[in-house]
Amino acid sequence: MRNHEHKILIDEVEWRFQGGQNLDVNGNTEVMPPGDFFVFYSAPSRRANYIDNLKGHWYELRVYTIEHPNEEPSSKMPAKRNRTASTPTPATSMMAPPPKKSRLASLGSGVGAPVSMFGIGPRQGPLTVSKQKIITFVKITAVTGDLSRVIKLIDTEQTFQGSITDTPFTRGLMKQAHDLTLASSQDSLFVAKHFLRLKEDPSISVDVKDNNAEIRNEAARQSSMAWSLKAFYNYIRTHEKADQISIYEHLAVAEVFIARETGTPSVASGIDRAVMLHDNEGMEWLVEPRRAQVVTKFSGTMNHQQKKKKDVLYNTVFAFAHFAFGFGNRNIAFADIQGTPSVVNNKMGMVLFDVMTHTPDGLSGVGDCGEDGIAAFTEQHVCNSLCLALELDTSYPMEIDEEQEVPAGLVNYGSDSEEEK
Repeated sequence: MRNHEHKILIDEVEWRFQGGQNLDVNGNTEVMPPGDFFVFYSAPSRRANYIDNLKGHWYELRVYTIEHPNEEPSSKMPAKRNRTASTPTPATSMMAPPPKKSRLASLGSGVGAPVSMFGIGPRQGPLTVSKQKIITFVKITAVTGDLSRVIKLIDTEQTFQGSITDTPFTRGLMKQAHDLTLASSQDSLFVAKHFLRLKEDPSISVDVKDNNAEIRNEAARQSSMAWSLKAFYNYIRTHEKADQISIYEHLAVAEVFIARETGTPSVASGIDRAVMLHDNEGMEWLVEPRRAQVVTKFSGTMNHQQKKKKDVLYNTVFAFAHFAFGFGNRNIAFADIQGTPSVVNNKMGMVLFDVMTHTPDGLSGVGDCGEDGIAAFTEQHVCNSLCLALELDTSYPMEIDEEQEVPAGLVNYGSDSEEEK
């Protein structure tokens, strides 16, 4: 028997009541320590609605035993027994489902103990030691300003140092990601991404200039989405029916920046110093904080239908996509919307990342399908209850007269006055 310990971070877990009962919206209890959580819901004004309704013991211990196909079962382990256990209601839980080959043992019932949302992959053999190199880089940020969504890339002229792993921890069709730690923030983990290819054909390589151009597009997309989300929440707050509308208040967009290598190139970049000096261009990385590996997919590159859940989270995300399209004067449609559970403003929320966009000229970055992408959005989007409550179907209809302007009352929404000056 081997004992392993791993500290569970507060932004990796959340509380849930048995049966998916909603938590008190005014208590900020999703991330409370267990003792504080119990005291809060044991108060006379809440106990009848929460604690007294629970069956059995108040705490519930959930133990996952991962059975790896490459491991032989120990002869010392007892034989399997059939057990029954209550599981979180799928429609109300953002927690990762148990691995397919796992046994869930439930002791008691009631409030579930915090469960890590970091996935555990199948064992591939002995752990390897990752090599990393110290790199020096300049930080570049993307800023979205006025109503026309003008995006500027700002070279901060600040030099930083960090350590990036030589090999990626994950690799997708287009990009790969490396672990990055910053000398100024040793306690925080970051993810640094760069492009492997820009098309599905693996034979087409990506040089430094191509990578840098697309990394800048990615940063611009994230900045544009953050600007649009701010405008969306501003629109809701000033709506005449704001106090009657139910929304998911804890959406956020991943904060990213560009790290441009200077000096000796990193091993991870795959370029040598001679090439960098000749081209006078260092490798650029898209950097963001590392979060839980659980990913919720809301839409695809060309799929914008809200097929699955109709809860407040999904309704808010799809209503936001509708608003952003209309508020952007039909010049941008957000696609491939996805997010990871994380703490947002001290509450358990959802952080959106790696968004794609469709624009009329098709030049906003990888995956931009131009007019075809915009047409897919307008044809497939169906207004949900939140769209209708916000009257987006009339303020920003999918089919619109090309001469119709953005409503005058929305001028400067989502803009910071200092950035506009």
